[in-house]
Amino acid sequence: MPSRVAGSEIVIGPTPNAHFGAGVVGKLPGIVRGLGCDAVVVVTDAALAATPVVARVTGALEAAPAGRASAGCQRGGGNPAVPL
Repeated sequence: MPSRVAGSEIVIGPTPNAHFGAGVVGKLPGIVRGLGCDAVVVVTDAALAATPVVARVTGALEAAPAGRASAGCQRGGGNPAVPL
C-alpha cells in the first residue's frame, strides 16, 4: 500500500527556540506555557535517561500547575550512524 506521504516534502522549522544555560530547567514551565502548551514529551536515549537530567526536567515540568510530562527511551542498537 503506498504511503500518503511518499514523494512529499516535510519541513521542520527552527522553532521553538532552544534554551541553554544555568537555571533554564526551572524556567521550563514558563517557556512551555508561553508556547500555549500544557504538556511535553521528552525524547531521549538510554545514556541520557540513565543520568539525573531527565528526572530534573520532567520533575520541573510536572511540578508546574497543570503540568504534564512524559519521558521515554526505546531500547535499540545505540545511536544511529550517519555515513559521511
